[in-house]
Formats: sequence, structure tokens, C-alpha cells
Amino acid sequence: MRFTILILLLVCFSCKNENEKKIINVLGNSDKDLIKTFANNLYISINNYEYELIRSSWDNELFRKRVNKLTKTEQTVFDYYFDKEFATVILNENIDLVNKLKFNTGKLFFSKITYYPTHAEIIYSLRFAKNVDFWKYRVELINNIPKLTDYYSFRDEIWQSQNIINIIRLNSRYTATTKERQQANRSLMESDKYLLHGDSLFALQLLYEIPETHLIGNALSLKRINLAFKLNDTIFASVLIREKEFNKSTYISYLYGYYFYDTIELDKVFYKLEQE
Repeated sequence: MRFTILILLLVCFSCKNENEKKIINVLGNSDKDLIKTFANNLYISINNYEYELIRSSWDNELFRKRVNKLTKTEQTVFDYYFDKEFATVILNENIDLVNKLKFNTGKLFFSKITYYPTHAEIIYSLRFAKNVDFWKYRVELINNIPKLTDYYSFRDEIWQSQNIINIIRLNSRYTATTKERQQANRSLMESDKYLLHGDSLFALQLLYEIPETHLIGNALSLKRINLAFKLNDTIFASVLIREKEFNKSTYISYLYGYYFYDTIELDKVFYKLEQE
């Protein structure tokens, strides 16, 4: 059965290619310079709405290695869905970073590089007319070539490798026969059905019937908030307050501060981001 919640996974290369790759164990000054140059080139490429560098720099194999510590059953599920469909999804996530800027008149800014013994993390900020977002990439050197091996979005507040682990474990624990999984799937499908028929309010109510066991990350909170936004200001404000109270998400706090002109809340958000 296909997962109801989207999982992002990658492609497996041959053992021969794996053995040929030389991974840097400790970054030296010249390695850091390579990464810094790459980060700047990627910044220029994305702002020019170019896809090639971000496509060619992504390393599926190394991303896949970060989806680790799975049980045998979880690994089987991971391998099946990875090969079946999710390699394409993760490619589209990277491409969508360019599309967000291209079709929403946004601009990417090179914010920060943090170096670790074996890798670096690059933070970019995305600024639009009415909102801001942040995107972080993990970079490793393979044969002296910088490669993107994972990403972290401000909106989702989790590395995608860990997000996959969480979702696989959720779907392994709550199989299609469990009442929690059935309730979650039923509520999501019913919500989509009523939304299609124009009953947005009832569609929103159904989203609150999804069991807490299936509340992973910010996806459901954002679905509720986006749906409430289509209704009216009163419902939107109510949903935003509720999600901020129960989710404790930095991104939800940002939306709350922006909507209610709460400068104290926004200061807290940006202070936290500066500490990343």
C-alpha cells in the first residue's frame, strides 16, 4: 500500500562505485575553500533560476546512508519505496527550491557556513514580498568535489533523512490494519473529499480527527492553517493560535508573529535562527 504521507528517499549506486569514492575524513583549509566557493556558485546558480548545478551536486547514495539504524523490516520498506518512487520526489524538492524563487519573485541570500570535522552546513535565506524562508544543506567532499547530501527546511524543521526515518517507523508501527492508521487515512481522504465539494469548514474539522500518533512534523499543522486561511480571518486566527500552542514549532511561531504583528515573537524566532 502506498504511504498516505509523502516520504523522500534516494537512489542506490553499485558497490563498485561506492568503493571508488574517496570521502574526506577531516576538512582542511583547502577543503573549506572548495566548499565556500561551491556555496557561492550554488547561490548564483539558484538566483539565476538554473537547475543544473543543484541537480548534479546532489548525491543520492550519501543521503541514503544517512537514513540509518532501521530494523530489517523498516529497511525493506525503505528500499521498496525508494526504488519505486521517492528518488524522483527528492529531486523535485531540490528543483522546487529554484521554482519558488522563479515564480514568486523571490531572492536567495547566502547566510552562513558552519564547518564540522567531516562536512559543512550551508544556510540560505529565501526572501519574498510577504514572507521569508530558510534552507540548509549538508555538504560533503567526494573526490574533492562538493556534494549535497541532506537538507533541512525551516518550514519542516527536520533533516529530510530523519524525516524519512520517522515516517518509516510510523508506518511500520501502525500498519494498514491498525485503528490509528485507518482513522488517519479515513480523515485525510474525507477531508479532501469535502474540500473538493466546497465544504472547507468540515474539511478542516476532519483534519482535527487525525490521531496524535500520526502528527509528524509541521505538515498537518500547515495543512490546517492553509485551509483555515481560505475560510475567514476569525477561523484563521483561531487555528493559528491553536497550532502555535500545541505544535511548539519555530515556523508556526513565525507565522503567528507575522500575522498578529507580534514583534516579540518574531524577535524570538530570528534569534533562534541566528543560533543555528
